[in-house]
Amino acid sequence: MRLALSLFAAVVCCAFADDADPADPKIKPREIMVAGAGKLGGKPTENKYTTAADLATAYGKDVADAVAKEVDFKKEYVVVFSWSGSGGDRITLSSEGKKATFSKNRGLTRDLRSHFKVFALPKGFTYESK
Repeated sequence: MRLALSLFAAVVCCAFADDADPADPKIKPREIMVAGAGKLGGKPTENKYTTAADLATAYGKDVADAVAKEVDFKKEYVVVFSWSGSGGDRITLSSEGKKATFSKNRGLTRDLRSHFKVFALPKGFTYESK
């Protein structure tokens, strides 16, 4: 009986424990949609931003505010891609463990479009572009 109660208490304590790890398992790598930012593409760039202030310096207060609504910069950072290219150009995100991989797929159409993509990654994640 004591063993059963002890086991029950241990399970309950573990269930309600708060994990303070900045790499919160509830936070997943994801794309952040920024309305009206499509015209920000141009010269190909790929940059990491750890604060909203740095993002505002690079792309303006409107973009930084829109991203800050979706991202907790204490637990996450953002990677921003901007470029001009085919309307069919795509960047996809995949992750395994604590590593994110961005794959660039060039479109086949001959139209010129501006692209601007923002991705949020948990702190502690690394990333690479292919």
